[in-house]
Amino acid sequence: MDHGIARYERMLRRGAEGEERDYLELSFAGTDKIFLPVEQINRISRYFRRREPGPQQARRGRLVRTKQRVKRAVTDLAKELLEIYAARAVAPGFAYPPDTPCSRNSSASFPYEETLDQLRATAEVKLDMEAGRPDWTASSSADVGYGKT
Repeated sequence: MDHGIARYERMLRRGAEGEERDYLELSFAGTDKIFLPVEQINRISRYFRRREPGPQQARRGRLVRTKQRVKRAVTDLAKELLEIYAARAVAPGFAYPPDTPCSRNSSASFPYEETLDQLRATAEVKLDMEAGRPDWTASSSADVGYGKT
């Protein structure tokens, strides 16, 4: 988390007499090593890749620059997403009219009893369709034959 990719070498016991603790020995490129107390094991995670990389040097400058680049990229992505969602929020859409007596009669003739979830989903979709704005995130899905239409 703090130093980059390392190789786990072994677990060992270190410290003054009576104050010994267990440590993980982690080695980096060259001769750099750190000894991580086992109480902080949550600060490491296994590195999964098809190709094993060589351990990185434990130079904080390189890792700090990488973290800064990643943070900048995440910030740029968040800014782009905010712009997209802001544009969507003000984009005009088509507003369907509320149900008419004819459409209510048609719905009432549905030969099956809807579940509470189906009734709620239908009401939410109708509200979205009457809102007059595009809803880019709404969807309705179910298995074939379960009356989505």
